[in-house]
Amino acid sequence: MNETKKLSGPAKDRFFKRFFTEAGGLDEPTADRLTECSKQVFSSVRVRKNVEALNTDSTATAPKKPSTDTQGTSGKQSEPASRSRKTKTPQPVASEPAVTEPVKTEVSLAEQLQAPPPETTGEADPFVFGLVPVYKREGAEGLLVKLAEIRSVAHLRAMAKAQQIVLARELRTGDIDVVTLRAAILEAVEKRVADRRAV
Repeated sequence: MNETKKLSGPAKDRFFKRFFTEAGGLDEPTADRLTECSKQVFSSVRVRKNVEALNTDSTATAPKKPSTDTQGTSGKQSEPASRSRKTKTPQPVASEPAVTEPVKTEVSLAEQLQAPPPETTGEADPFVFGLVPVYKREGAEGLLVKLAEIRSVAHLRAMAKAQQIVLARELRTGDIDVVTLRAAILEAVEKRVADRRAV
């Protein structure tokens, strides 16, 4: 298994800045905004060491195909016509199967946050998952991952309202960045859980 390394504090913040800028291919203002959001959400993060290094040299050394030995055929002299009639027709050599790139299955955090909202038919389900139960079971990071699946501001607002998660007045209407709204919902869920524990 790949070794992992836990990052926290400034090291974590530098990693997210490099990750959003270099691996995510985002412009610097967007990368800065996502980095600030990550500071509020993640207290620490565990990454694979090869990812933590953010190696930009992604060109893998392709295995060399064995060279075709043509000396055996090029060096032969032409046989007389009488003998060439008896020569068996050589079987066609099967070509090597083309090497295909592996299908990309993992989606980076930057891609999840920046992907456009998918088209939906009908109203979105405000109870597609429970905000508080997910937070209690998987923590802040787990809830943020689930919220990243909801890319519609209207859907996020409907979830918060239906599940009695109180948002600030300015977050309930008008234009707002979806990343900011996710962070606000996470903060409101944390406050609600903390208030219940204090009772």
